Amino acid sequence: MLLHGSGSAHATSIYNSGSGNFEAGPMATGAILTGSAQTYVSNGQGGGGFLIVNGNGLVSTSVYIPGTKSFSGTRMPLSVPNAGAHAFRISGGANDGRTLIVGAGGTRHTAIYDPLRHTMEPGPDTLTAISTTGFSIPLTRGAHAGKVFTFHGGASTTFSVYNPSTALYVSSGSLTSPAITGAFSALNVGANAFPVANDDRIIVLHGGGSNTTSYFNQSTGIISGGGGPTLGACGLSVGTNIQYTRPTGGSLKQFVMCTANTYLIFDHATPAFTGPTGMTSTGAGRQLYIIPSGPQAGNILVIHGGGTGTSSIINADTLAEGVGPAIGGVSNCGNSVVVEGGSQMLSIPFGTNAGKALLIVGGVSGSATTCLYNPATNTFGPGPSVSNTGSTGFAVSNGSVAFRTFGGQYPTSFIVVTGSSKNVWNTYVP
Repeated sequence: MLLHGSGSAHATSIYNSGSGNFEAGPMATGAILTGSAQTYVSNGQGGGGFLIVNGNGLVSTSVYIPGTKSFSGTRMPLSVPNAGAHAFRISGGANDGRTLIVGAGGTRHTAIYDPLRHTMEPGPDTLTAISTTGFSIPLTRGAHAGKVFTFHGGASTTFSVYNPSTALYVSSGSLTSPAITGAFSALNVGANAFPVANDDRIIVLHGGGSNTTSYFNQSTGIISGGGGPTLGACGLSVGTNIQYTRPTGGSLKQFVMCTANTYLIFDHATPAFTGPTGMTSTGAGRQLYIIPSGPQAGNILVIHGGGTGTSSIINADTLAEGVGPAIGGVSNCGNSVVVEGGSQMLSIPFGTNAGKALLIVGGVSGSATTCLYNPATNTFGPGPSVSNTGSTGFAVSNGSVAFRTFGGQYPTSFIVVTGSSKNVWNTYVP
């Protein structure tokens, strides 16, 4: 095998001794650059592979497995992730339990994380490109349970469906029993979706400044095409929502960001929206988190983002907004810490920080900073760096993706994909 390096940093060729010619080899998962080095590593069972240090000051490595003529390593497959990238866990089929990452950013590419082997591999292409405003919603009921709608976004009405039985993306016209009928209106900036509790319907919010929604009935396969509950005076342009339970009476609600400084409440029992209600303005990197315990238990913590280090707390009963804990500051997470695009909020269920939440702050040029939220004291403090080597290659920027492993070698951990400025990933072990 010949590693091309430099200007063709991911390309390889394989010499075929039978024909006497070179043939195209698999693309390396990391750029092979100046100073790269390799050595053969045995798996102790008569096989093994070549460990390649990628070089040029990078902290990443690749592994070439001769038996399968493929690479794996600390880098994602090419073109994943980009702005708008997101992930969902696969239910059923050959990839059951793995996580699929949609590359977005105008590409068709995906990647699949396998928790058993702790590797990333190229996944199936979507049917057409997924824009920066694309998103996915898993189907959980009816004959199509386990399949996933991936909306293409970009003011289009189209979507692909991931079918776990075939491990491929297919068109809605390829699905039967029942067939998917009808069409969504154009989905643009801020479009998002969530299932109605104890109901076969998924509500899709169109975004792009529109106040219309559609229903998808998982049992009948029928799309209402704009026939969902209206958002009223809200011109939706922010795609963030979270489900919570009202402490008084126990009714199930959905907190839906409407614009940068307003929100709606969706009542799952009605089902209908109320609002919009004004609040402190939010920006890129905004996060919603239901506080699990402590003096603010059950309330909604809103991380403002937009280059600020501030937050609000929305009372789950009265919907009154109060000042939330400061993120930045000498006595908090750090004097200059702010939250920007690419941020992630991870609820930690295990380990020494169980019950807390890890806030990865993100940033335009990338940041390795994280903060720990402690619900017992309702405060933020410093968290572990995303990069324990100090490498800017692990800085988290716009397009980052984070998800639970749910098994495998690190069953209680999170995978953090660093974003569109780099294509490396790391593992947070709480």
